[in-house]
Amino acid sequence: MAIKDILVHVDRTKAASKRVAAALRVAEDHDARLTGLYIIEPLRIPVYAEVPIGREVLEQANEALMAYAEEAKADFSKWTKGSAVTTDWRSDEG
Repeated sequence: MAIKDILVHVDRTKAASKRVAAALRVAEDHDARLTGLYIIEPLRIPVYAEVPIGREVLEQANEALMAYAEEAKADFSKWTKGSAVTTDWRSDEG
């Protein structure tokens, strides 16, 4: 059974670099493509919040979440740079 594609979850934890390194080794061993995936968590606002939250605050929070995704993408690129493995990047809201 040939492994052609590997998907690795990338986040902003310390363990992310180790996950990517392990996935990269497997991809190298099998001449497979490696795709990094970052999940953008939905903004969670408690339904019991007593103070209304303004649009600006929501937009700033959303921008921060998108910035985290860009940081994860930059980390993935840094961790896979110099490898012969073909890489791809995906991020999605979930």
